Amino acid sequence: PISSCLPLPFQPSSSIPSPQTPPEQQDKLPSWHPVLSRALHCPGNRQCCDCGESDPCWASVNLGITLCIECSGIHRSLGVHLSKVRSLTLDSWEPEQLKLVCALGNDAINRIYESRCVEEGRSKPGGHSSRQEKEAWIKEKYVEKRFVTKADSAPAGRIVSAGVVLNLAAVQIEAAAGNNNEQKRPI
Repeated sequence: PISSCLPLPFQPSSSIPSPQTPPEQQDKLPSWHPVLSRALHCPGNRQCCDCGESDPCWASVNLGITLCIECSGIHRSLGVHLSKVRSLTLDSWEPEQLKLVCALGNDAINRIYESRCVEEGRSKPGGHSSRQEKEAWIKEKYVEKRFVTKADSAPAGRIVSAGVVLNLAAVQIEAAAGNNNEQKRPI
């Protein structure tokens, strides 16, 4: 459940301030730094989703993953239609963005986007791999979706159904598998 990712008091109606919050608002911070501590508390989020580097300080808010500084730069180059990168310590976060990072997280996303790595004979780069290796990996993983298990005959409406019941991992699975809901269905 999402609550297990949120060890600090959570205020869903207001944005979560950054460390540069003016002094008069500092007393409203539950602790330093709430976004970082909440995001890293989630399964697999204590290392970069794409290279395994420890202590990531960046995230892709639409993918729901944490990233190291180098991989975050590569994600930025993909464009915001694929990955919206934010700092876990420097940016202000809306509660919905933090919920997504906690509800999905690196472990769930890697199960989706890396499900066919062995089958493809590909292994994930490490923290000490070159930028070129990491860039090739990230493009194969998120742009080409090379390692995603493709949906054979899954109905296009499954992505809508997953969204309706707020099953965020199921939404990511369907989106990654190419079920973009071309068939219009009422909700």
